[in-house]
Amino acid sequence: MRFARLAVEADGRTLDVAFHPNLTVITGVGSTTRGSLINELLSGLSTHRSGTHLEVVTDAGRTLVVFRPSDSAHRVIDAATGTDVSNEFTTPDGGIDLLATFGMDAGSARRWSRIGPNDLVASTQSQELVARLGRIDQNQLWSDAQRVQIARQALAEHTDVDEVEDASLTERIERNYHAHDAAMEQADRTRLFALVVGTAGLLGAAVTASTSAAAAIALAAVAAVATIVAFVFRARVGYYARQLEEALDQSGSESYLGYQLDRIDGYISSEHQRRHRAAVQADVDEALARWKHTAGDVSVDWALEHRPAIEAAAGLGSGGSADYTGDQSIVRRHARDEAPELIETLITRISKSRRLGDDGESFPLILDEPFGAFDPAVRPALLETLLGQAGSPQVILLTNSDDIISWARLEVMTGALSLVGPGEGTASGRSRGADASGTRSGDSELENRSG
Repeated sequence: MRFARLAVEADGRTLDVAFHPNLTVITGVGSTTRGSLINELLSGLSTHRSGTHLEVVTDAGRTLVVFRPSDSAHRVIDAATGTDVSNEFTTPDGGIDLLATFGMDAGSARRWSRIGPNDLVASTQSQELVARLGRIDQNQLWSDAQRVQIARQALAEHTDVDEVEDASLTERIERNYHAHDAAMEQADRTRLFALVVGTAGLLGAAVTASTSAAAAIALAAVAAVATIVAFVFRARVGYYARQLEEALDQSGSESYLGYQLDRIDGYISSEHQRRHRAAVQADVDEALARWKHTAGDVSVDWALEHRPAIEAAAGLGSGGSADYTGDQSIVRRHARDEAPELIETLITRISKSRRLGDDGESFPLILDEPFGAFDPAVRPALLETLLGQAGSPQVILLTNSDDIISWARLEVMTGALSLVGPGEGTASGRSRGADASGTRSGDSELENRSG
């Protein structure tokens, strides 16, 4: 896939930029505006706010125009037929997302489709690390890595959450057990009291019934209240018994005594497990120490993640060069001699973008001042590599470096690229870009949208 045109509407004005199918150099904009432009391009492919319109061409040659108007539904038009094909790219929430069609998301696009000022340096350091691990005996390296994995797996298997006592459940069982015990004791005392008071009240009521009806009723009421109080306290015993039974059921025990016996068994078993786990942890520590002795300060996980590259580097022998793309003949010998590591890194990133989506769909590679950290003497070789590789994928280079701009002005005359920026206009044998005024007016709009 490549960008053909971007149109951004803001504050009643429009920024319109056309892109060369191979390489577009954009200059004359600050870092904030560059970041906003990159965001509009990459976010415009997925569900995005209104006002960003894109024309893209897939690797299969299909031209799609993405309209995101503010006053109507977003849609996608097949430019060749004029047909609305929005249903092919509509997400469940009603948005338009071209990235999802090719197995991508906005996060992956930002990660792999942009190279910032320090990314090539970091990638080069990563390649140096891969090369260093490639010089180590591979049997020893991966044997040590496997030993670490096995030891870690054994440790994970012996770190069972079920071995840890549920403090809240234990507290609940103990609380309900003691509450039930206290309620039983209080119910027994209350029952005896109620029996005495009730009996006395009933006898007194019988004796006084013939002489004073009011006194008899009062004594009978006292007996009734005493009986009710006894039933209330007995009900409390039942309530706490049910609470205790539920807690014991949750623990898997049938009785409080059984629960305590299970706890004792658990303590004994846990002690055994702790000792075994300590031995397994010692195996992990020993395996890691052996790995560090072999590989140095490199994490096992990182090495395993980059194992194909490390094994490829190991297969190069002395003085070999990794064939990342299978098409490096376009990189001239003097360029490779001048900056071999950086060139290999750049080619690797280009190769990644060439097959980034599902079914090998390419995605544009956007470079934001990628060469600023390097010696200017290295840049011609990198630019020569970039120009030779551009086209699959499409490359967009954002820069304010004078030497790169001068180089681009010369290459424009060959039709190999477009140069877009204030005072530059565009010139290309195959595409036209925004003029100087269009790019200037776009600065403030992009900055406003980024805010």
